[in-house]
This record gives sequence, C-alpha cells and structure tokens, in this order.
Amino acid sequence: MQEMTPAIELDERCFTIVMTSAIKSRRPEDAVRLFDEMIVAGIPKGNSSTSTLIRALGMMKEVDRAERVFSAIARPDLYCYNELIFAYLICGKRKDAVHVLEKLRKGQNVYLKPNGITYGMFIRNSALRGEVREAKDMFYQMTVVDKIKASPRAYTSLVEACVKSGDLKGALDLLEEMKSKGLQATDESFVRLREAALQNSNASL
Repeated sequence: MQEMTPAIELDERCFTIVMTSAIKSRRPEDAVRLFDEMIVAGIPKGNSSTSTLIRALGMMKEVDRAERVFSAIARPDLYCYNELIFAYLICGKRKDAVHVLEKLRKGQNVYLKPNGITYGMFIRNSALRGEVREAKDMFYQMTVVDKIKASPRAYTSLVEACVKSGDLKGALDLLEEMKSKGLQATDESFVRLREAALQNSNASL
C-alpha cells in the first residue's frame, strides 16, 4: 500500500513566500488576495506578511490603505518602515517618505535605523525623476552622515540620475569612484551611459 504524503500545514511563512512571488511577477492584487485568504483561514499575521502587503498596496497605488495597515502594526520592524517608504515614494508622496526616514534617523532603537535599502529607494526614486541633487543628497546622507556603505545598485541609480540630468562627467566620475573602491559596475550603469552618449553628439566616451 502506497504511503500517503502528509499534507503541508500552511502558515504565515508559506503565504508570505507566495505573496512575494506574486509581487515579483507584477501581480500585487494577487498578493493582497492571498493575505486576505490567510486572515480568513485564521492564520495569524505577522510583520513578514504585513510588510509584503504594504508593498503590494503601494504598487497598486492604494497608499491610504497601506497607511492604515501600517498603523495597525503593534511593533513594526525595519521591513515594515521600508515598505511604507516604498509605498509613499511610488505614489508620489516623497514628503511623507522623508518624514518616515527622519523618524527612523532620530529614533533611539538601534534596530530601527535606516539601512542601505532605505536610502537606496530614495536614490532610485530621485534617479527615475531625473532629480540629481536629491539623489546626491541622499547618497551623501547615507555614506557620509550615517556611514552606510553604498552598494553597486545605489551607485547605478546615482549614475542614472546624472545621465538624466545631462551630467555625463559626473556619471563617469562615479564609475571611477566605484572602481577605486573595488566595486563592480553593473551592466545597467554602462547601458545608461551609452544611451546618453548616443543622445548627445558632443559626448565622447
């Protein structure tokens, strides 16, 4: 007689994994539906699933609901704060995102301090809007003020901000800085520079 495979007991971790997969597939509405199904099934929610829900709501531009979800968290961790910042940024509410950032910076809890991911979201958001001063300011706050090591991704976003503002020399200087620090420039960095060079007949790379 063939043995029966024991059924998998679903818990918050299982739902969070599938919710994250849905988000990566650009299906945030499925992530929200899965969270609701988890609650209906009587599975207790935690910061892991709740922070994932906040990201999904941000992607759906439902920032008001994201705020309500965050406010209901008893003890939000850095993941929750970062996802709230993401929701604000993607919905064009940068001032609210900066307010959350300042709250983290001034807080007394050493486990609730901004990290590279926190600043990286701001730098990326500024780059997408071509706001090079914003991007450089956040990069400075991260690396000089808070002494957080910049990742290649953060540099890539800063390179993109420079390119979008027409500062090709600044972009090249950043690539040289990366090289001096032993950081490998991403392919995306070079793609951005090449695109800018093709659009600017005076650029010589």
